[in-house]
Amino acid sequence: MRVGEIYGTTLEKILNREHNIYIGISMGNRYFSKENIEAYIEWGLRCTRENLIVFIADSIQSYNYQAFRGLTEKEATVKAADISIQYKNMVKRIINRMKNMGKLQKEIPIIGFDTAADNDYYRQNREKIQQEYHNNPRFRDAIIDLMKQNVKAITQETTREQLDIAANYLLLEIPLQYHMTHEGTTYDLIPYPGVSTAKFLDRLQNKEIFPELAEKLGLGIQRLAQIELYVK
Repeated sequence: MRVGEIYGTTLEKILNREHNIYIGISMGNRYFSKENIEAYIEWGLRCTRENLIVFIADSIQSYNYQAFRGLTEKEATVKAADISIQYKNMVKRIINRMKNMGKLQKEIPIIGFDTAADNDYYRQNREKIQQEYHNNPRFRDAIIDLMKQNVKAITQETTREQLDIAANYLLLEIPLQYHMTHEGTTYDLIPYPGVSTAKFLDRLQNKEIFPELAEKLGLGIQRLAQIELYVK
């Protein structure tokens, strides 16, 4: 595996297994092929402290389908659910193969967005993030700039309405990334093939940008570590 930039921790701490790791899969990112997902899971097993989970950002992908593919809300929801099933089945096959090879000592849960977001911390902070987007033009501009770095479908012809719909993906994802828990375990390190969102989240939790929002979200307590990681 090839390591790029690291935020919120050090490579030494990661290799010393000081974090519980979650593998975050973006359904719109073609980098997450079967081979790359398997490599990520194997890396996670070597480096995680106790537990490892696979998180699929599934239901929120519907906002991208609405904004950039012209689907209705219902059509986008159905499409996101269908593709989520495909990813979950693919990950299950990877995990089952690893079990058969004797590489797994315990189960690896596979969870979707709605399961991950089912906690009070998330619900409270989701509202704060959304309010900031609608009430703070500087924060809205920052979110749109971040989307432009990540979403190739955004062009000069993209309308304000499309941007506001697509922004929901990030607005719903941000509070979850700072507090990923499942069955009593907090997961605080995510490997990902890219750094633009990682830089934004790191600067926010360090109160370099939007410090008042960071205070509202309790980011002095909730910490997220991120590593830019690629399959060689």
